[in-house]
Amino acid sequence: MHRSRFPFTTSLAAIVVLGACSGGDDETCGPGDAPAAGITAEVEAGSSVVYGDFVAGPNNDCPDPSDPSAPTSLTIVGTQTGQAFPLTLCVRRPDRFGATPAALGTDIVIEDVGAVVGDCQIRLDRQGAAPSGTATATGLCDRGTNAAGFALELSGAVSVIRTCGTVSTPLRLTLSGRTAVAAQR
Repeated sequence: MHRSRFPFTTSLAAIVVLGACSGGDDETCGPGDAPAAGITAEVEAGSSVVYGDFVAGPNNDCPDPSDPSAPTSLTIVGTQTGQAFPLTLCVRRPDRFGATPAALGTDIVIEDVGAVVGDCQIRLDRQGAAPSGTATATGLCDRGTNAAGFALELSGAVSVIRTCGTVSTPLRLTLSGRTAVAAQR
């Protein structure tokens, strides 16, 4: 039987490998095959926009109000393809975010939604019905701060106001899809 002269080295290597992807449900960090622009927001039948270029950072924009000692919250921001209109989410507890669905509106705060569709603008309706649905993450390591990034998947709805000229209409915006998220640099 061969015994290593350095049993400590084997244990240390195992700790380093396991720690490299702490904070997620996956063994591999990064977005995998998730597209750069993969979140679709459907305003109504035949009228949708796509969001991409998502970036995440530990900005503490929505700390967990029930636990002041919770880890720093994670803000995720993407933009409408070809526009500067944002889709901004905030993960209250990145230490609990991963493959298990997190509720939009409670675990995941919808901070901002903006879009342009034809001659109309879309904005988040903060007085409208609460967001519904879920978000999951795959390849999320180090509570979303790992340089490899991760993949975000959304399935839900949020209240918005569509303004066309002087006419404003409250609507539900359906969010769906999977996209790559880069770590803030």
